[in-house]
Amino acid sequence: MNVKLYDFARTKLNLSESDAKEFIQTIDEVVIEDIKAVTNEYKSLWKDDFYTLDRRILESKNDMYKAMFVTSLV
Repeated sequence: MNVKLYDFARTKLNLSESDAKEFIQTIDEVVIEDIKAVTNEYKSLWKDDFYTLDRRILESKNDMYKAMFVTSLV
């Protein structure tokens, strides 16, 4: 995909070879940083959900163990 952007920068924007490369590298860096930021936001959102899910699973396991223990006494 970078080749297409490079060709576009060279022909349509009339940039020199070095300027076109720098332009494409800058676009790549910006996109990568945006992806990292969005990924971190999603990690933050899901972190609480996974913590809650883990806690609920642990509570359910404890409830099952209690129920099994009580029935074994009867």
